Amino acid sequence: MVNTKKLSYGSVAALGFLVYFFSYTMRLDYSASLVAIISDLGITNTVASAAVTGSFITYGIGQIIFGFVGDKVSPSKMIAIAMLGTVTVNVLVSFCTSIALITALWCVNGFCQAMIWPPLIRFVSEQIEPKKYSDVITIVGMSASVGTIFVYLFVPLVLKFTVWRNVFRFMAAFGVVIMLIWYFSTKDISMGNAKSEIKKN
Repeated sequence: MVNTKKLSYGSVAALGFLVYFFSYTMRLDYSASLVAIISDLGITNTVASAAVTGSFITYGIGQIIFGFVGDKVSPSKMIAIAMLGTVTVNVLVSFCTSIALITALWCVNGFCQAMIWPPLIRFVSEQIEPKKYSDVITIVGMSASVGTIFVYLFVPLVLKFTVWRNVFRFMAAFGVVIMLIWYFSTKDISMGNAKSEIKKN
């Protein structure tokens, strides 16, 4: 029997905000820690920045792929997998001593991050009536700015008292909390067909 349960307007907006906030914070924590990483590993800015470039490329490729996959796979499961992947990458990076390995892992992070936006749009479009869709998406979109501000305030604070590796560990722990909130809030919701008129960001 298909579960047709729908969440409230406020719940959808809050979940969407949390998920996209998660996405931005765990995409920018490397860039915010770059100076400390360069100093600790004794590498150049060019070498360290390769991870950011690689992540950007894999994110773009992933957006194309998951834009199609997202129409066929449950958005709740797809986002949960993406979050698990991002959390795992952040934990692994915190133990790396090789910039080559960090770069490879951050490229994986970019690919995982690409799995979030398309299914998130589908989730919102299927849970919210059309006349309220734009309001919810606006709230979700605000999380990008909030997440950016958070990262560039939080990371310097962490670096003031401890090493850069703990930035990724703290972010991973924070990510686990959001991932669990998402999972338990959406695990009993079955999704229908994605609405073709809703376009990806």
